[in-house]
Amino acid sequence: SVSLGPGLSAPLHPAMEYKLFQPKKYDNPADFQQDLPGHVAAVEALVKEGAEKTDDLQLFLSEVVWAVVRSELSAAHAVEFLSKTKVATKDALQRLFADVLWLPGFAGTGGGAQ
Repeated sequence: SVSLGPGLSAPLHPAMEYKLFQPKKYDNPADFQQDLPGHVAAVEALVKEGAEKTDDLQLFLSEVVWAVVRSELSAAHAVEFLSKTKVATKDALQRLFADVLWLPGFAGTGGGAQ
């Protein structure tokens, strides 16, 4: 894992099993729209819990990013989903998400190899 600051870390290559976010490929746009409120509610619940759930929120966002990287969720669906959460409007959450976003690139460059 890589450190993201005091008390925060994230896996460079998360396990193949997701813990908080369950990605799904959607052939039918209506299926995504049906699942969207549940995804948004999951993020909002973690945000509402505040600092004590920061690690879980970070993991959730990391799993969303890895799902896109692995083509298990389309980028368009990820953007639509995250735009409906407080990540789109809160600076602290945007900073957390920015930290999460660089992890796949960091891992891809071998920056975390030991």
